[in-house]
Amino acid sequence: MSSGWTFATTTARLGASSSTCEPCASTGRATALESRDSSSRRTTPARCWVTTVARTAVPRSFAGPSVASTAARCSPRGRAWSSSTGPRTSCGSTRHDWRGCAVSTRELVVVADLDGTLVEGDGLDLLLRALGRRSRTRRIALTLITPIAWALMIVPSWRATAASLRLWAVTVGVAPATLDDAVDEIVQRTVPLARARPRSALAEIRDHVDDGARLVVVTAGTRPLAEATCRALGLDADIVAASWRPWCGGIGIDAWVSGRRKAEATTRLGTITMAYGDSITDLPMLRRAQAACLVAPGRWTRLAAKLLVPGVRVLSRVA
Repeated sequence: MSSGWTFATTTARLGASSSTCEPCASTGRATALESRDSSSRRTTPARCWVTTVARTAVPRSFAGPSVASTAARCSPRGRAWSSSTGPRTSCGSTRHDWRGCAVSTRELVVVADLDGTLVEGDGLDLLLRALGRRSRTRRIALTLITPIAWALMIVPSWRATAASLRLWAVTVGVAPATLDDAVDEIVQRTVPLARARPRSALAEIRDHVDDGARLVVVTAGTRPLAEATCRALGLDADIVAASWRPWCGGIGIDAWVSGRRKAEATTRLGTITMAYGDSITDLPMLRRAQAACLVAPGRWTRLAAKLLVPGVRVLSRVA
């Protein structure tokens, strides 16, 4: 992981207006109404400090855009607003959104794993199988290379190479359209199952996002598949994942974002309000959160979580 996460902060002293928002009028504290627009930023202030923080959501070492979805978020009342728009009123230590709900002035950040947490199955394995079914030769190559790849996985610094070997075996000479078809096939298989079950980690995360939280999906899978899955789920999320790159005539990945690397990624996000994961490799990430949730864990993962992540909550199923 690179340390190239950038945080640009601009602070401005606002002037002479004396208006306050209704929920905080009794406190006498100054307020500011921020109406964020795609073309400009307009601020109708009282006497207060307004801090604007601009972030890039992924390390510079990862290629590709950081935005996974352009879907709008909707409140329970049916009013929709995008991740970059929507007026909010800040008053001292509390903030009120346009619905009048009080939340902390600190940005709420929800971090979630993808495979096994938001959707069932391992995305990389599903992708390898989908591509292998399209060619007998590639399927045989994958079968022969897999034992070597698993042996390399023992050494942490070789895990990206191990994953690249398996992906390379089924992508040598493959047209981009075939890759797109394989990604679409996986999304069509996993997303309907996640949508169909209301009591799930996905449902909880939707509630957090509707309340104004920033969602960051940190996965050991690949960015193209993670972006397609989040887009199909209707989640407006920043993605931290490995990108595809040309590798020996096929496709490899540029990083292995798991375990310690997930924790490093969340460190650069600041304070984590809530974290969701499903495996033992997610525990370093869960430990950094103020509240943690383990989704459908195995026996040993559950035991390790109780020892390493005090107060962790357990959901019995993924979706």
